[in-house]
Parts: sequence; structure tokens; C-alpha cells
Amino acid sequence: MPDRDVVAWTTMIAGYASCNEHAYAWGMFCNMVRSEMNPDEFTVSSVLKACKGMKSLSCGVLVHGFAIKHGIQGFIYVDNALMDMYATCCASMRDACMVFRGIELKNPVSWTTLIAGYTHGGNGHHGLQVFRQMLLEEAESNPYSFSIAIRACASIGCQNYGKQIHTAVIKHGCESSLPVMNSIVDMYCRCGCLSEANQYFHEMTQKDLITWNTLIAGYEKSDSSESFFIFSQMESNGFRPDCITFTSVIAARANLAVLSCGQLIHGGIILQRP
Repeated sequence: MPDRDVVAWTTMIAGYASCNEHAYAWGMFCNMVRSEMNPDEFTVSSVLKACKGMKSLSCGVLVHGFAIKHGIQGFIYVDNALMDMYATCCASMRDACMVFRGIELKNPVSWTTLIAGYTHGGNGHHGLQVFRQMLLEEAESNPYSFSIAIRACASIGCQNYGKQIHTAVIKHGCESSLPVMNSIVDMYCRCGCLSEANQYFHEMTQKDLITWNTLIAGYEKSDSSESFFIFSQMESNGFRPDCITFTSVIAARANLAVLSCGQLIHGGIILQRP
């Protein structure tokens, strides 16, 4: 193309970023700047995804400075992408929180990005605090907001609050969302509530491999034989196991082998008693 406009450059950058070719996306952005073509807010949000993918804080900071210089920061797409980049590339959430506080009109992605940043960083307590604040401010939410909040509960074993969020999921009509229900099953499994996990698993009208893997892993330690039964049901329903499935099944098999070995030793001890 002899004449490339901002849309053409942005399309290429976004295309590379969406295909996880983050280095190519970054190179394309650099070439765009060198050609003296001014990026817009969509260009910047796309290249920030590439910075996140490369986990390159230095590149992300350069783009942030570029956005400020050209008056692009303040667009919600850019601010949300900045938050996501800082949450992924930084050791702390300080910079992500700074961007969040500067957003005047926060949308569901803004709130969810902050909750996810804390949760994926191993700080489920702070993630839940942000979720509570979102509800208190009556901010708009989406299914992913509930999904990530439930994951935060699962990460810290907070069963009671997890049940409250489950109630809120039903109230907001999000129980038909597969990612949300997968998170709910996972939360109950991680909190040791296997009967509830099994109940909601069987109530789900739609299941994917993640759903099956979650329940298999949930039963792996406490009831390895049940884990095998769920595995056989999964295959009967036409789902092909992946490496995560096999990891749980092998662990369950090892648990049964240890139990069997322990029973043999116990039997031997009894036989040797005078």
C-alpha cells in the first residue's frame, strides 16, 4: 500500500496483537511512529495489548508517555489497556490503581480489569474489596466481573462470600454464562463443598472441557474413584481430555495406589500381631 492511513496501521497492529505476535505488533507501531503517522486511541490501546503480551514494562511506559504527549490518555479504551498492562507487567498494582483513579467514567471493563489484576497477582482479598466497592457504587457489571470475583473467593477459600456472589449472579441473570458457572463450580471445589459443586455441575445446561476438568480436579484428592467416574462420563459425552485432564487423573490414580498400598501395609501389621 503506497498510502497508509491510521486505520491501515492500526489494523495491522491489532491483527498481530490478537494473534499473539506481540513483537511484530510493537515493530509495526515503531514503524508507524517513524513514518510520522500519528496513532489514535485505538492504535494505542492495541499496542498496549502487545506490551502486556511481551510483559515489557519499558515499552508500556513509552506508550503511556506517548499517549500523554499526544492527548490520547483519557479515552476509556486507552485507560483500560494501560491498567491491564501495568497490572500484568508491574510487581505491584500501584500504577494500575493510579490510572483507575484517574478515570472519570469507569465502565465494567475498568472495574473488572482492576479486580482481575489483584486476583491474578495473588491478592484475592484486595480484588474482593474492589468488587464490593463496585457494587456499593452501583456501577455497571458484566458476567466477567462476577466470574473474576468468584475466582478471587476461590483463591482465598472464602466460601461464605462466594455464596453471596453466587446469589448476586442469579439476581443479575448471569447464571447462563458458562465462564461464570465454571468459576462457581471451581469455587465450591476449592472450598471443599463438593456436593454443591456436583449439584451445580449437573444443573448446567452447557458444559465445556473446563467444566469437566474443574470437577475432576475437585474430586481428585478427596474421592479419587469419583474423579475416575467423572472422567469416564466426560469421555462418554464426547469430550477429549487434554493435559490438564490427564494431570488430575494421574494424580487420582496415584492417590488410589497409595491408599491400596497403605491398606496392604495395615493388613500386614494386623497379621503380625501376636
